[in-house]
Amino acid sequence: MGKVCFWMKYQFWSLIFRLELFLFGAYFFKSAIFDFKGTNWETGRILTLAAGISLLIIAVVISILKMINLLGTVNKLEMFSRYLAQLSLWCFLSLLVIEVTLRAVIYNPPLRRDSANWAGDIPGVHSVMLWGKEGYGITQYEKWGEIRTPYYDKEKNNDVIVLGDSQTECLQVNDSVKFTSVAETIVRQDGYDLDLHNLGRSGLAMADYVSWIPPFISLYRPKVIVVQLTENDFIESFQLGQFNNFVFRDNGEIDLIQTYDISSGFKQKVRRKYYFDSQIKELGYQRWYLMGGATGNLLAEIFNPMAKAKPLVENAAPESIGSTPAENVSTEIFTTQLAEPQMKMLLDVSEGIPLVVVLLPTAPFISGDKIQMVDPTHERLKEFIEHYPEITIVDPLPEFQQLASSGRLPRGFFNSTPGRGHLNKYGNEIVGRLLAKAVEQVLE
Repeated sequence: MGKVCFWMKYQFWSLIFRLELFLFGAYFFKSAIFDFKGTNWETGRILTLAAGISLLIIAVVISILKMINLLGTVNKLEMFSRYLAQLSLWCFLSLLVIEVTLRAVIYNPPLRRDSANWAGDIPGVHSVMLWGKEGYGITQYEKWGEIRTPYYDKEKNNDVIVLGDSQTECLQVNDSVKFTSVAETIVRQDGYDLDLHNLGRSGLAMADYVSWIPPFISLYRPKVIVVQLTENDFIESFQLGQFNNFVFRDNGEIDLIQTYDISSGFKQKVRRKYYFDSQIKELGYQRWYLMGGATGNLLAEIFNPMAKAKPLVENAAPESIGSTPAENVSTEIFTTQLAEPQMKMLLDVSEGIPLVVVLLPTAPFISGDKIQMVDPTHERLKEFIEHYPEITIVDPLPEFQQLASSGRLPRGFFNSTPGRGHLNKYGNEIVGRLLAKAVEQVLE
């Protein structure tokens, strides 16, 4: 009994200390081998691997030295381990409190995610996200990454699909305030038995809509297709970081390059495990990224290895990757030469289903001590879309301007820059009301 008490007194903290070294070393080693995408060994990956191996070696060496009693007296090791182990435990407790606070009041992404064959990991069915970085909203997800709307049902004869980027996803407000939900509520009140499906996702562009509309048509058989657009959607579609992207061929035509093989339609696989990511790490990465410079970029690479990961293009012909733009056609600015083939592809994949395009202007916004009421890029895009009579346009700019004249702006929240960023409840209300009117118009 006396020997057991002696062991508990003089072995406990050294055991905890060695266990901490081993666990941290194993974590860094695992991150370097499995969490970094691709085969390139960049600086962040090498440092992560070196840290993991070093901690593992220290843990093993201390254990061996302890066993053969070459480290000195037991008391010295126990005292040294006690202070270090308690220090790390208190640090861990502090970080845990901060993490819980962040998830409770600022940002709590879905813990459960499903695997999709068209967009990687997506929120699991019936999962919930809390967003408080800009605005404050709770978003609930259904199958296919769809955001819940007030009159969600599983009928297949009254569907309208709504595609867009983060402005359509609109994590900044609750589900009932998003413009898709506002439009659905209005059309129901007007006697139209329609189910509007919010399929918005941050970062999408024209190439993604062209790629995903055919599978969505087979899933929902929609009566109307709604796409939210800005000029950037035509430009970003040529960036390789998208889920799908366009490339120019030598003959001047564009091809669609799909990251994932969706020839057999969309598939969503339910996972048996939960996804957990530290919000301290994510917010810390954002701060370092904003700092810029070599130090910020290096730390961002170490603590968020997925930030630099690019989708792997699987279905593209080798010669199409990196194809140069056709002569006199720039992919950096919006031009009709750039947009026309994309619009043609969008109309082709819509298969004659009525198409409604929601154009979101950046104006009105605060510029200096004035409110900027006009948006030349928005007017240019609207003029371009008007050349397609088969498309119904939703243009909220006039009502946005009236709203600003009354002292309110369609964008901005209590925790963000007024007039900038995503639509607030006033902007969503205007767009939703105009969208409902447009949908009813094409169905008359």
